[in-house]
Amino acid sequence: MELVCKLCNGMTEISKNCHHCCSKMEDGGKLSDYYDSYSPYESRDTILGSGMSELENGQCLHLFVCPNCGSDTKVYYNLVLI
Repeated sequence: MELVCKLCNGMTEISKNCHHCCSKMEDGGKLSDYYDSYSPYESRDTILGSGMSELENGQCLHLFVCPNCGSDTKVYYNLVLI
């Protein structure tokens, strides 16, 4: 058994509306994927700093982006045991 993110693995979707223009936001994937080409393989502490790993313990941090106005927001999603 392992902890997985249902969003990353296409097992669920989140509907989130933009707080600026009310358009439906799109899941841009894990925030760590935006740092550099090796960031998905680095530890959370290395990417986000030593204090951030406790905040996302048991969670996956996703970036949601509005295709209409370009605003974005971070969403923590709980990992599940599978």
